Amino acid sequence: MTVNSVQKKIRVSLTGAAGFIGSHLAKRLSDHGYYINWAGDSFKPAYGGDWGMIRSDLLNPNIEIEEVNLTDITSNELSDRLGNSDVVIHLAAYPGVRQGEIKTEEYFYNNVISTNTILSACEKSRVKLVFIASSSSIYGDRGLNLSCDESIANPIDLKSNYSMTKYINEIQALRFSHKKSIPIVALRFFTVFGELGRPDMAYSKFTSLMINNKELEIYGKDGGVRSMTYIEDAVEIIHKLIQVFSENNFTKFIGLTSLNIASNNQPITAMRMVEILSNALETQPKIVFSERPNEDAVATRASLSNLSSIIGEIPSTNIDKALTNYAKWHKENIDLFDL
Repeated sequence: MTVNSVQKKIRVSLTGAAGFIGSHLAKRLSDHGYYINWAGDSFKPAYGGDWGMIRSDLLNPNIEIEEVNLTDITSNELSDRLGNSDVVIHLAAYPGVRQGEIKTEEYFYNNVISTNTILSACEKSRVKLVFIASSSSIYGDRGLNLSCDESIANPIDLKSNYSMTKYINEIQALRFSHKKSIPIVALRFFTVFGELGRPDMAYSKFTSLMINNKELEIYGKDGGVRSMTYIEDAVEIIHKLIQVFSENNFTKFIGLTSLNIASNNQPITAMRMVEILSNALETQPKIVFSERPNEDAVATRASLSNLSSIIGEIPSTNIDKALTNYAKWHKENIDLFDL
């Protein structure tokens, strides 16, 4: 029996399956023969719109995604849905720093309570590996002067309500790891972008504004610096992590492992991002500069040494190619975006 045929037997359950990362991940795993045991999503993203339905129709027409809000369901009910899942991937959350400052109670409730429910359900199931979504925002402005190693995360550095909820999620995961002797991985995503991505993120807003010949806003002199992650790289990294753990019979790294998730490209400024997008769109951007909001990190830089020590070579689509791909897709699908 080949390794691939063994992997095809792995049963995966996902929350946030109609979200940006979740929908792409469900497709990647399904295409590689993994069995999607259960998939759930509220279909009510914090950024609004029908994006959940659109992604499901385009990426996962053959996967049944249950419309469910994790804050309205008990852990016993959720445990029944997880069934005999080998891997549970919890991606459901309210994302975004700016909206998190406006909807503080909603963000806490949706991000913290839902994670408690999913982890409680996992305690009652036979799951062998759990992933939860975390965020590079927990590093605050530590990325100004260094590439952030996972060990430096500290609550003192938190700048936003959203980053606080993600830090709490990792504390919840740590408690879970003490109660249940199975691996749990916190995925600290760094600015994941790409086709069918969130319309509230800078790269998407910039693209829409340039297509419509409108002004775009840059914070400070260059918009700050970001380690970025093309969606195809993000889901392949998770796929490779599942492979590594399954090849070790899900016994690798018992306890909590927090990992930075990013493409292995150099961080870029927002100005450089705009330049790449505008070249792809063949347009001249109209830029206005403004003061950076207090909750917004000036720079994020991912150290990927821990990730590479686990999965080996890190998938890394060239940033110019990835942003160009996105810009062309966005222009072809401009009717999906409402300014």
